[in-house]
Amino acid sequence: MVKKQLRVDTSPDKQFLIDTFSRDASAIDCIFDLLDNSIDAGSAHLRFLGAKPDQEGLLKTYDPIEIKLFVSARGVKIVDNSGGMTSADLENSILKFGHRSAQPFSIGMYGVGLNRAIFKLGEHTTISTHTGTERSHVSLDMTSYRSDDDEWLIEGETESSKSQASTTIKITNPPASIVRHLSDTSFTDRLSTEASIRYCRFLERGLSLNINKNGIQPRSVVVRENGPFKPLTKDFQMPSGVRVSIVAGQHEEHRFKREPDYDKAINTALGSEYGWSVSCNGRVVVRADRSPKTGWDQNWHNEFNGFVGSVSFSAENGQLLPWNSPKNDVVVSDDTYQQVLEDMRQFTRNWRSFISSMKRQPKNSTIHPPPAKPKAPKKPPVKPKRRTSQKSITKPIGYRTVLPVDINEIYCSDKLLDLVHEAKRHDLYDCRYSGLALIRMLFEIGAAVFFIRHKLYQTMIDGCIKIEESSRGAPLSSKKKKDFYPSLSVLIDYLSQNYSDWDLGQAKMLKPSLDKFKHHKSDLNSAIHHPITTISTHKAISIRDEVMPVLRHFIEQ
Repeated sequence: MVKKQLRVDTSPDKQFLIDTFSRDASAIDCIFDLLDNSIDAGSAHLRFLGAKPDQEGLLKTYDPIEIKLFVSARGVKIVDNSGGMTSADLENSILKFGHRSAQPFSIGMYGVGLNRAIFKLGEHTTISTHTGTERSHVSLDMTSYRSDDDEWLIEGETESSKSQASTTIKITNPPASIVRHLSDTSFTDRLSTEASIRYCRFLERGLSLNINKNGIQPRSVVVRENGPFKPLTKDFQMPSGVRVSIVAGQHEEHRFKREPDYDKAINTALGSEYGWSVSCNGRVVVRADRSPKTGWDQNWHNEFNGFVGSVSFSAENGQLLPWNSPKNDVVVSDDTYQQVLEDMRQFTRNWRSFISSMKRQPKNSTIHPPPAKPKAPKKPPVKPKRRTSQKSITKPIGYRTVLPVDINEIYCSDKLLDLVHEAKRHDLYDCRYSGLALIRMLFEIGAAVFFIRHKLYQTMIDGCIKIEESSRGAPLSSKKKKDFYPSLSVLIDYLSQNYSDWDLGQAKMLKPSLDKFKHHKSDLNSAIHHPITTISTHKAISIRDEVMPVLRHFIEQ
């Protein structure tokens, strides 16, 4: 029997590939793909020039990036001044299927967006781009491109040029199904409205966007800072490196019926803005959602009106974020999103609980918001001191607050989350006694939440009961055991005797910290409870610094 070698062809059918990429994307999604491409190019250009990002990875300013979009029955044209495309990028990556962006914090993630827009929106595309040193031009005719399954290259040309950096993409000869959209004024109105929402973070930071010569202004939803409902916030970083920021509360312009400035018409007009919004790397993918996918496990009723929440996901590698390919929804099954969803559910429960408490109050009573925070007085400018021959005095280092701002809130909720927020704001230098009380609360409550999270709470309670009974020389009654929670002294003794129950292999770091805190216990108690005993700021700072490894362990691990 003669064996023959087989060569199995696995190359894709070009028409199938084009249809697959573009079938499920709407015209508006494809136009947003073009905008995403221009914004990413602008971000890359500004980073190259030295622009600085914030902690979420978004640039602090997108000025002077300008994007001009033109939409009509003839097709779509987009022009930007985002630095241009090099001929090398055009040849090797810009239009290559599946070439994922290597740019940090990108919003064009899947290597299909620009291709999808070109395939969907029209039969002929030209790309003209200038980098400041060269000009490149590419032209694509979809009829001939589809017909040749073996040819994937597109002809173009490049030459030296000193023109101002810019890129123009023009897509013409749209199919009839797209013409119906592009020629409809309601479509362009919707496009402008959606753009003002989807790109509000960039627009707020100076990005200039014009659609058919009309400037697009950001439409963002703001949580009321000084209303009857205190805003709920949580910021943390996932082990994967994804940063998450959650803000929820009452809409800035919403008022409850019993507030003096209540206006039913205004509340009604805000109806389309209530609910959760989700953004990925600054780009909004879900807006004003009130379904179980954003934590509303109950049907939305009018009594919940006024609630707004936003979740911001950011990552240097955008593939880690929970958004779908068209970037118009979240992937609910994503592990990162599932973890954040629990916090969203908790925040909605807090809002529903607040609404229930409001309904129990007398109907004729008036709700007054809390007094506005006093503005800090402006300090007079400090005159420079005359130089002396003495050696320079070492400046204090570190932070003034009870907790540093980088404490990860990933495992915090309810009471512990509130305490962590207070501790990040509380100035220990100015308010040392209340600061020490806050440190004690963080230690005790942080330990309890830690043991609950690791399913070791009852083990800790049983161990502390044994220490308490040994100290008393008598067993506790069943009722006292049921209601028991250890004092600070008993809790410290348990922790120091049972490192294997809680140190997660970090005893070498945690033991010195706990030993020092145990040594300071009498100072801490005297400062908090004794009416005469004082404590110095230096001592308070020392206690904070020495217990910080244990506090961080309880909060973050």
